[in-house]
Amino acid sequence: MKIKTKILLFTLLPTTVMLAALQYFTLSYSISESKKNSRIIMESVSKEYANKIKAELEGAMDTARTLSQIFEGYEYLETNKRREEMTLQVKNVLAKNSHFFGMSTCWEPNALDGLDSRYRNAPGHDSTGRFIPYWSNVEGKLTLEPLTGYDKSGEGDWYLIPKETGEEIVTEPYEYTVLGKKVYMITLSSPIKSK
Repeated sequence: MKIKTKILLFTLLPTTVMLAALQYFTLSYSISESKKNSRIIMESVSKEYANKIKAELEGAMDTARTLSQIFEGYEYLETNKRREEMTLQVKNVLAKNSHFFGMSTCWEPNALDGLDSRYRNAPGHDSTGRFIPYWSNVEGKLTLEPLTGYDKSGEGDWYLIPKETGEEIVTEPYEYTVLGKKVYMITLSSPIKSK
């Protein structure tokens, strides 16, 4: 080999190897930092969304809790007007909370006023006459219908568990049919305790 070629070979080869190594380490460091920064950003965004969801759930539970505390004083309402007034209260609270899909109150047979037989198949009641009004907000339209599935294990856990434990509950997401539409929702329940 000529001397010029030897000099080029001995100069370029180590320089090329050094540049390749430098590029490899720079790229590795950049990827590592990018992953680290991405993880930090994802954790920050996740915490932000978690806090928003937590705040929304706490607000909804506060609403359920307040309504249940108001309903604990049902004896102070005139017996013949209890159902009408309480149904309107549920409707009004739902109307002021348009981000809620629905609201209800579910009472044990004859527990509210002893008049279940008078209300068989009335709006917000089923064939038993039990006071079980459910107001839904579908596309901005408030609709009243009787609750269903509240007495079935699994489907009615939002009602059965607070009834058994006396404690509030936030259910896992579940499928529910409202006005023929299937939707996924969670329910936040607060029991109404008899004094």
